[in-house]
Amino acid sequence: MTLEEAEKKLGFNYPEKLHKIHDMGALEWMELERGEYSREVFRKYSAMPDQFMMLSCDIEPIVFCDLSDEIDYLNELVGYKCEDDGVKLKDGVRLFPFATTGGGDFFCFICTEDTETAKLGWYYHDDYDTPAVCAESFEEFLYFALLNAASWGAADDDDIESEAFQFHIGLLSDEYKAKVEGKSLEELADDYEDLILRPADIWEKA
Repeated sequence: MTLEEAEKKLGFNYPEKLHKIHDMGALEWMELERGEYSREVFRKYSAMPDQFMMLSCDIEPIVFCDLSDEIDYLNELVGYKCEDDGVKLKDGVRLFPFATTGGGDFFCFICTEDTETAKLGWYYHDDYDTPAVCAESFEEFLYFALLNAASWGAADDDDIESEAFQFHIGLLSDEYKAKVEGKSLEELADDYEDLILRPADIWEKA
């Protein structure tokens, strides 16, 4: 399923920045079908440094063919919260999953208007209370994801000068590139540990 097909099917538009990354050919692996994904992603794409998020980290974008299932699961979590606490999502708030962790948490768009103004939230699968805002925009999420990768890479003795890290640094806007340039993986890992995430303001009484 292509990015455009996913948007049409789901009635959801990804941020312009992700479209630009797509136009670079870096989302090729996310457009694989289920059978292709299980066969090709580790055999081929994991060794390609110019593929999006092919880093040692705990953020894995959801392949487009799996989005419908992941949306259903995220809606289940929202339903549990609403039922248990007598709340509902505020008018106009929509959640769309974008990535997962190895443990099953979601990183999701928190939309009140469109994805260009959407925040990114970390929704813990075993604590469906409230997502924690990890980025105020998709541009900032790319920076957050790089710090996450640095925290893993520092533990695994990865190299910030590797092609994969340099490719992803190149995806950052100038604002976030300035926060990264000249720093070691260990320093970026420290920046990741220093992040303070706040709960998203998305609920109101039902």
